[in-house]
Amino acid sequence: MTNAEQWQRSGFEALERGDVDAALAAAEELRALRNTAAFEIGALAHLRAGRADEALQMLEEGVEHGPDVWLLWQLLGNVQSDLGRAKDARAAYDRAAGCTEADLASIDLNRSILATRDGRGEDALAALARHDDAALRSRGDDIWVRYAWSEACALLALHRPDEARDRLERALEHEHEPEQPADLLASLAEAHLDLEDPAAATAAARRALAYERGHAHALWCIREAEGVTVQAARSFRIVVEGALPEAPEDAPGMTGFYTTYEAVGENLEDALARARGLEPDGVQASIRVSESEEFALDEPVPSGVYGMYPYHLFDPNGDDAE
Repeated sequence: MTNAEQWQRSGFEALERGDVDAALAAAEELRALRNTAAFEIGALAHLRAGRADEALQMLEEGVEHGPDVWLLWQLLGNVQSDLGRAKDARAAYDRAAGCTEADLASIDLNRSILATRDGRGEDALAALARHDDAALRSRGDDIWVRYAWSEACALLALHRPDEARDRLERALEHEHEPEQPADLLASLAEAHLDLEDPAAATAAARRALAYERGHAHALWCIREAEGVTVQAARSFRIVVEGALPEAPEDAPGMTGFYTTYEAVGENLEDALARARGLEPDGVQASIRVSESEEFALDEPVPSGVYGMYPYHLFDPNGDDAE
């Protein structure tokens, strides 16, 4: 393994474990070696830290150093898309598609996402239709899941929720069920909302939360399904302590946890009840408030949960640890 390959591995491993500083350090080492992976790793690290503008700057520099690296152009387009710069993003995707060894299926997926955001649902579907579903599934990655999700998003934007529901259910029922179906399930919940079936929407959204705790789209669907807005509601940040029925396999003995909710309700008890109700059945009874903070709202917003953060585990019979 070359020095550059070692730093690439180090950088991507740091990203996987969420160590932004280590990823940026690896990116600097790669930059010194004039390796274009420096810009990919550095940009992803800045995005992980919520610094989209710095990621954009790094990718703009990256495509100057590596004008034929399709992945840098695609990442540049993705950041521009997230920042609402649709025209620039389209141009970046076009440049990506013209690069040597470009992954056209990946680029068209991102073109589709941009088109849906830009109010061009038919263009989004056309971009996806250029690639056969069987071929996507044969790649060995999860791109077919993202295709199903993007197609459903376009159909929802085109006010065709029945087709979106059917597309998502086909993806979820496939013999090779995706490992991380939270996005599919949250979009399925939105389709049920559009079809005026709040019970089915809530059920799908709760399934999404079981895969990805605090999934923002799923939480939004649950709030919309409940449809409760209280004029005198308050916003709360609630830190709670609880207990898992059994310890995770990778954390023996760690059955205790702390977690934080952000919720809106008539009072603390109402907000807590809404958050507790989204926990697994075996956890709900153990929840007790450790601390809370109340915030006034400038205007009424739907009651419900707006944030559920990861469990911070500890051994109730030993020292605290994550």
